[in-house]
Amino acid sequence: MSRKAIQQVFDAGFVLKAADILSTEASERLERFLSKPLNGSPGEPSRTHQETTHCLPYVCHFSSDCRAKRSRPSKVLVRNCLRFNSPDHRKGSGISELAIDLLAKRRTDGKPLSSLTLEMLDCIRPNGPTRQQV
Repeated sequence: MSRKAIQQVFDAGFVLKAADILSTEASERLERFLSKPLNGSPGEPSRTHQETTHCLPYVCHFSSDCRAKRSRPSKVLVRNCLRFNSPDHRKGSGISELAIDLLAKRRTDGKPLSSLTLEMLDCIRPNGPTRQQV
């Protein structure tokens, strides 16, 4: 039932109550019905009705701080994804594994990198320029 239809039922109930043409039993039932909140279910929505997004931790720059990431691409709830949180709740943005791999490839190809980038690569990947395959 749409929200508009529910509102029309409530309006009709208030008209009947104000007209005072109902028996006491019907009036009590109507009062119980009208005292219920308009929202459909008081509980949490089921998992199938919650909004999800595709998590790609290899390309996401929040993956280092993320608690919802998986080892493979998967669906995660939007409320758990750091990309969709407000900037106040985000931790400092890191760098994605893809970006690190691209920088490491540049390094192995002999292309110039700044000293800060080289220092960061040495800190993140001390055992070599490319990611270890598990």
